[in-house]
Amino acid sequence: MRKRPARLGTRPPRTSLGKVFLYVFLALAGIAVIGAGGLFMVDIGGSMVVDMAAKAVKEQTDMTLSVGGVRGNPLRGYVLDEVSLASAGAGERIFSAQTLEASPT
Repeated sequence: MRKRPARLGTRPPRTSLGKVFLYVFLALAGIAVIGAGGLFMVDIGGSMVVDMAAKAVKEQTDMTLSVGGVRGNPLRGYVLDEVSLASAGAGERIFSAQTLEASPT
């Protein structure tokens, strides 16, 4: 028997390669979403923010900024614990707070 010639305007059957690309794309998109969510919850750069703030306070006001702890990240903001501001000469505490929150917006 002879094969019939393909008719014009007919589509060839779909291959499974297109499905593979679709599944790979969906998997990569899912991994990206999970990674972004994890990044939102991780503490990043807290010590760098405190160092920069302490340096700026020292240069501009000649006072000492001390922070007991810091947590957060640039996406959700930072929470500073046990914050105090003292004069450089006498070391007298001018300002203190148990907690300060700083958000990026």
